[in-house]
Amino acid sequence: MNPEKRFFIAKIQEPSVINQRLICLKVKGKQDIDLIHALLNTTLMYFLIESSGFGRGLGVLDLKADNFKMMSMLDSRELDNDNKIAIKEAFDPLLSKSRTVYNIDEELESKDRIAFDKVVLEAYGITHLQDTIYDSLLKLVAIRLEAKNTYE
Repeated sequence: MNPEKRFFIAKIQEPSVINQRLICLKVKGKQDIDLIHALLNTTLMYFLIESSGFGRGLGVLDLKADNFKMMSMLDSRELDNDNKIAIKEAFDPLLSKSRTVYNIDEELESKDRIAFDKVVLEAYGITHLQDTIYDSLLKLVAIRLEAKNTYE
């Protein structure tokens, strides 16, 4: 797991082998996997991931598996069916095979990302935090990447 400047959580369709640079998550119980996938890809979740680790040499995010396992995420059980559908529909454009995964600064300026995060934050009643989440994530990434600039 080293997001450097790009953040995304992928969903694997078939059983696969992964290496130490990836963290594999398994959904427990009966869950809407597409909804969980969408919620994991919110900017709020990226912020939680970034803030749970710390920068190391060359700008790497040091995120221990134990810290990741203890991390909280948005609770899908708090959503009604209309919100669940709206979140998945807003996430669809980000899943497009033709869509580029941008560096985080560009990602947070893309219309589909902004719209998706807005739908999610509205569903949880925290729309007013969108700008703060974006600004805070960008600051944390900049601090972590400063270590990389020191070594170059």
